[in-house]
Amino acid sequence: WPPFSSCQQVTNEDLTPLQSEERARYFRAAAAVGLGGFAALIFEVGWTRALAFSLGSSIYAFTIMLFTFLAGLTLGSLAFGILDRGEKGDRLLFALAKSSLSPFSPKSNLFGLGLIEFAIAVCAFGSLFILGRMPYVFCRLYPVLSKSFHFFEAGLFALSCLVILLPTFLMGAALPWALCAAKGRGGEGARLGGLYASNTFGSILGSVLAGFILIPAMGVEKTLIIGILANTAAGLTAWSQNLKNIRRSALFALASLIIVMAAAFAPRWNKSVMASGMFIYADEHEDSRPWRKFVQAMEADELLYYQDGISATISVFEEDTGNRYLRTNGKTDASSSRDMETQLMTGYLPLLLHPNPKKAMVIGLGSGTSLGAIVQGATIERADCAEIEPAVAGAAKLFQKQNNNVLANPKTRLWFTDARHFLASVKNRYDVIASEPSNPWVAGVANLYSREAFGQVKKALAPGGIFCQWIHSYSMSEADFKMILATFRSVFPNPQLFNIGDVDFLILGSNGPWNIDYDQVAENLRRTPAALAALKPYGLDDPLTFLTKDFMLTSRDIEKYTAGITRLNTDDAPVLEFSAPKSLYVTDEQEKIVRSLKRRRSALHPDGLVNLPAGRVLGLKTKKAYKKPKTRNRN
Repeated sequence: WPPFSSCQQVTNEDLTPLQSEERARYFRAAAAVGLGGFAALIFEVGWTRALAFSLGSSIYAFTIMLFTFLAGLTLGSLAFGILDRGEKGDRLLFALAKSSLSPFSPKSNLFGLGLIEFAIAVCAFGSLFILGRMPYVFCRLYPVLSKSFHFFEAGLFALSCLVILLPTFLMGAALPWALCAAKGRGGEGARLGGLYASNTFGSILGSVLAGFILIPAMGVEKTLIIGILANTAAGLTAWSQNLKNIRRSALFALASLIIVMAAAFAPRWNKSVMASGMFIYADEHEDSRPWRKFVQAMEADELLYYQDGISATISVFEEDTGNRYLRTNGKTDASSSRDMETQLMTGYLPLLLHPNPKKAMVIGLGSGTSLGAIVQGATIERADCAEIEPAVAGAAKLFQKQNNNVLANPKTRLWFTDARHFLASVKNRYDVIASEPSNPWVAGVANLYSREAFGQVKKALAPGGIFCQWIHSYSMSEADFKMILATFRSVFPNPQLFNIGDVDFLILGSNGPWNIDYDQVAENLRRTPAALAALKPYGLDDPLTFLTKDFMLTSRDIEKYTAGITRLNTDDAPVLEFSAPKSLYVTDEQEKIVRSLKRRRSALHPDGLVNLPAGRVLGLKTKKAYKKPKTRNRN
């Protein structure tokens, strides 16, 4: 200020009283939109995290949330453009306005901007109540939403609009309103640039603080309250020019007091309800009506741990049976009983098949059971684990009995980083790598099932190293299941498939030809007492049953099963990221997958098995009866 084209330095003494007032009004407007931008990005991050509890974590869910946010901003700006078209526009919407100086007109300087910022704060405060009951609302709508993928996405959009659309509509009107109010000597381009810069700086600061500091330190709900207070401060900043008016000063004080007190004493979210994972478990609670009964059902299991992390919210529950389960954004990713065989075999299978493993790596900590299994290897010297969410480490401490207190083991190295970044930078070559991430329909997880990701793993394997990758058959189409196997086979040409309960599958690849010595496996089991004790309840403590009980397909069988599959999941064409969420509510594909696999089964033991005692294979069945899982409460 003054116009950027002027080279003459202007001081406060050179300005007329009118120019000084215009300058002060401009800076108040800039401060208001800066605080508004700060709050807006806090809301965007917080709403997205909170809605993920009820709407899911797929790429479609996040896209819908972002679309709703941007749509609200667009509609708000468009509405202001229509209303600011002279007197006709004023009469159209502000029929109650008596003059162009009405407090509700853009021509009323900054008082109207203050009203908008206060209205945003009120709407955001209302969103806290809606979000707190969103899991219940989703559960009630589930019978309709689960009919098809399109019904589901339309429902997600409608529920997103309940929370996001109205406040973002007001946000969209705030910036052009501020530009209209902050008139002065500078050209319109200069004023717009300054206001936009202030708004952008506030937005950047809000997104960084919300995602990296506020949510991990305070939680999602309290972070949203910080945004509400920021919007209140924006309104106060815009109103500060009207403090000489007694009536407006009283209104200013009352509005501020109401918003601050409401934010401070409002009822807090029920964490058991928020972490209930209704987007995937709603079919188990359709009879939980009304709200009070629903809350009682969600609180039936004791909440032991709840932490809003940088990338996800981690919780641990305990059933009255003693079973503990870990959830990520409401979805169960590990447990102390139902998933134990899968978690144990993810670690023990590659460990015991390798003749002399010394260095190992696990992708994803979860309950720590798989990492705890690998660390038990008699020859293991070091085991690295890449976990992207630090809050998982706190949850894993509640599974010390299952993971052998692995985080306190001196052989363990826990890295809070993205697994692919870790693999790209690590200099170690590993004998064993195990990967048990979340389901590929979760946004970002599918890139761990890409050809390039498998290629990074292969490069990190030492000669003769073994890679174990977990996949599932529930809530997945057979086309996607085949695509994952074909993608894996494009990197590891000698894969072998193991089947655990017709639900979970482990696909193994070797960085070299298979050479599985039965005597060596028996010796590895004998030298690993923890493995014998942990695997005994599942009948896997004998070397023969360990090798054959869960075995499904050889490399040649997998080649026949995936014949004709030409479309692979790659970084350039991440088709799994978009196809996997479409099968979330599919229930008939799992049986189809298992039956197709069993028809391709041609051998009772893995490729490369030598020194098998004669006669011990007799009596093994070539087919298992298919058993449909009772629930989708699995990792």
